[in-house]
Amino acid sequence: MCAVDQLSEKQKQAELLVAAENMANKNENSTVSKMAARIEPKSFKEAMACGDSLHWRKAIDEEGRSLIAHGTWKLVKLPKGKRALTSKWIFKIKYDALGNIERYKARLVIRGYEQIKYIDYEEIFAPVIRLESLRLLLALVAINDWECEQTDVDTAFLNGDLAEEVYMIQPEGLEEAGKEDLVCQLLQALYGLKQAPRAWHKKLTDYLKSKGFVKLDSDSCIYVRTGGSGVAIIGIYVDDLLLIADTASRIQEMKSMLSAGFKCKDMGAVHHILGLRVKRNRALKTLSIDQTAYAKGVIEKFNLMQLNPCKTPCDPNVILSKENCPKNEDERAQMKNKDYRGLVGSLMYLMTGSRPDIAFGIQCVSKYLNDPGLAHWNAAKRILRYVKGTIGYGLVIDGRSRTGKQLTAFVDSDYAKDIDTRRSVSGYVMQMGDCAITYSCKSQRTVALSSTEAEYMSLAHGVKEMLFLRELLMELGVQQHSTAVNVDNQSAIAMANNPVHHQRTKHIHSRYHFVRERVAMGDIFIEYVGTKDNVADLLTKSVTVDVLSALRGRLGVRDVRDDVEPQRNLRKKQAVEILDVLDTGWLENNSDSGGALGRAGSGPAEW
Repeated sequence: MCAVDQLSEKQKQAELLVAAENMANKNENSTVSKMAARIEPKSFKEAMACGDSLHWRKAIDEEGRSLIAHGTWKLVKLPKGKRALTSKWIFKIKYDALGNIERYKARLVIRGYEQIKYIDYEEIFAPVIRLESLRLLLALVAINDWECEQTDVDTAFLNGDLAEEVYMIQPEGLEEAGKEDLVCQLLQALYGLKQAPRAWHKKLTDYLKSKGFVKLDSDSCIYVRTGGSGVAIIGIYVDDLLLIADTASRIQEMKSMLSAGFKCKDMGAVHHILGLRVKRNRALKTLSIDQTAYAKGVIEKFNLMQLNPCKTPCDPNVILSKENCPKNEDERAQMKNKDYRGLVGSLMYLMTGSRPDIAFGIQCVSKYLNDPGLAHWNAAKRILRYVKGTIGYGLVIDGRSRTGKQLTAFVDSDYAKDIDTRRSVSGYVMQMGDCAITYSCKSQRTVALSSTEAEYMSLAHGVKEMLFLRELLMELGVQQHSTAVNVDNQSAIAMANNPVHHQRTKHIHSRYHFVRERVAMGDIFIEYVGTKDNVADLLTKSVTVDVLSALRGRLGVRDVRDDVEPQRNLRKKQAVEILDVLDTGWLENNSDSGGALGRAGSGPAEW
């Protein structure tokens, strides 16, 4: 085969690999489209009339068997003076991380909005684990190389004991022949009942306490088992349980203990929890948290796939204010069909889960939910454009960090940032494993009279969060030295370290001076950090591309796709290698510049 034929064959291989890569990108971007293409019925009649009726009938029967097994109700005549609530079926298709159908799920839900307080229910509140606590637990998992798995309690709410007398009309598809005139008297809690979450939480926590687990004061949804030398931790989010232990055998012990009391589904190693995707690389002791699929879903939900990505979430040259709100009916008409509140809310969930780098942008646009203008809408879209350009980014916890299990804090403020109120913006980042565990960006409560005062108020805001994390770690048995709080304002540091008053600080509210007390007690010490090294700077102001690039990685926000898409990267590498071969072959076989193939402008560089 001549050199030209060899080159042609290599070129075909490269083209095939590039085409395969393009197809992979297309499939990846259409995951949400595949999921949206399946219609989930809105009622029992729709489910029985659609093409997937056999799947939905099977799901209904499965739910019915579960309800019977739990002794959820008994059929009785409706007592005089009582009323029966109605119910409906909720149908959901469960997908895996690749968008493939895992199962069809049907759930019977009572219409709780028909309940009357103090007749059908009393207390309804039930706590769930905080996202900050969850990230802290995952950081400890990465640093200590602990085992971390998850369990789902099947039909959890059906386990809750019901104290009130509640009746329900027999549900569609589960009517008992010959007894259609009877109603269901609920013996156990049912999904949709206002008191169901509380009843289930009480049932679960009572069971855990009976097995030797102790509830933490700092987070009532984290339980630890004391005694012995091992680690056993359970995090609770309704019916999703996060199991953490120092050995695999202790994880199995916890699973067996839970299965003895409830019907549980073993979900294996933690991978998805609270809408967050979790990936571990135990060889490198890293753990990543991202919401890539959710971010893609937001882009598609708002039909903004055509948007071009941008490199920063906020334009430093644009300052939003009430002046941008609509001033007449024509301007209001421009915003009529724009779901501004929905877009901001979707972005806020992304921020709270795994994207602190968009926190400042969210703080800016969320102030105008009641009366947004076109400038506000464009600012929110810009954040989404930035998310699109960083679609695979998330938090990466480094278990080999030199700081180990010790917390580090960064605090910053931007003086008089809000041009409507002239209030300053406070921001903080609490880190473990070189990654943001908790973070915040919010307007201050009062107008600060100087940048020093603004920094001091921001310092108090951050120290409150730091004390919560220290208390949580103490209850988990993780000892903390005095925590370093990094600030880029020398005057604020002097105020925190020295209890002095003078004309410019005597008016500051005493609630902010508890920072001095904590410094004196040795819980924290204040350190100066240059602005260019203060990662909290990213949470208080619009920054340039260079500053964003420098600080984003120090927040722990990185591209996690190298860990979760090795095949895609392999295809890219192969394509690059073949193109390198093409370049080399071209030069070797066509060194005669007088030949047709050697003329300028016709080589691989032009392809």
